[in-house]
Amino acid sequence: MNATCNVPPAPVSDCIGNVTVCTSQTFSFAPTNTGNVVDLNGGNDGCLAGEQQGVWFQFTTNAAGNIAFTIQVATGTDYDFAIWGPTSGAPTCPPAGAPLRCSWSGATGNTGLNYSSIDFTEGAGGDKWVQYIAAAANQTYLLYVDNWSRNGISFNMAWDNQPANLIDCILPVEFLEFEAIPKPRQVDLKWTTASEHNTAYFNVERSDDGMRFLPIGTVSAMGSSQVLTEYTFTDHDPLKGLNYYRLDQVDGSGQRDYSKVVTAVYRYANVPLTVYPNPAGESLWASFELPEEGTVRWRILDASGRMVREGRSMTNAGVSLMEVPLDIDAGSYMLELSDGAGVPLGNARFVRR
Repeated sequence: MNATCNVPPAPVSDCIGNVTVCTSQTFSFAPTNTGNVVDLNGGNDGCLAGEQQGVWFQFTTNAAGNIAFTIQVATGTDYDFAIWGPTSGAPTCPPAGAPLRCSWSGATGNTGLNYSSIDFTEGAGGDKWVQYIAAAANQTYLLYVDNWSRNGISFNMAWDNQPANLIDCILPVEFLEFEAIPKPRQVDLKWTTASEHNTAYFNVERSDDGMRFLPIGTVSAMGSSQVLTEYTFTDHDPLKGLNYYRLDQVDGSGQRDYSKVVTAVYRYANVPLTVYPNPAGESLWASFELPEEGTVRWRILDASGRMVREGRSMTNAGVSLMEVPLDIDAGSYMLELSDGAGVPLGNARFVRR
């Protein structure tokens, strides 16, 4: 989903919704329509006669080699295909100009690129096979596979590349670090990229449950880079308690990818928790800050982390002073405070005389 305006993602039958192929493994699709956009016309469809029932793919080579494949179909079904490229980086959708390879054979059965054909394109009278592609490293191609029979029957895509691992994904962004740092009145987000490929911008998203995210801001990206790049964003209105954050990376063609999710606990306080006197006698006073009136829970832990006393008190908004009774043995302890929802407000060590 587009988090900004709740627009569903483009279908795979539209070029902009293309499926990125990351390996040379066999996969299946059953295209059923032409999508929402007329991607092909007389200026770029080559041997194809527009679109019937198709699906778009994008793939990138990670080394020099030969690209070949078989589009395996059921007997009596006519599939066609075309390939555009190569491009350096993300291809343009819809493609500009005629395809590099194209088959519009009227025969039924399997079709594709092989190592024996010598033609680059064929019309209705073709044998359903055209020549393989000799590719260089880091070249990107668009592939459109079209069911001319329009019968909803699926196809299997089986690669015959040389070398077999010729196809690999170029990561749009290689994240090295992403962290959320709570501050007294905000949460600071910092992330570092090792490389970027056609990156347009980052949507910063936040959630209160780690599942439903909403955008809270946008940061422009470098575009394409092979050097370390640092980014920052400040959440000036974080949620009370635990905040989940992620980055929605969008590239120049509208494709997107998400970062890992990081968390930060926001405690609201400008004034740190302080306790006195220390060492203390029969009671301890705690000074802290609350954004609104409510219940404060306190716990006293001994040196081993075992809770020895707990209680709660009503406090006003702003800087508050609370007395904690110390009917405990002499020794070293930790006082922990949290609000009524369990959000930590701070902790401090003290000594009972």
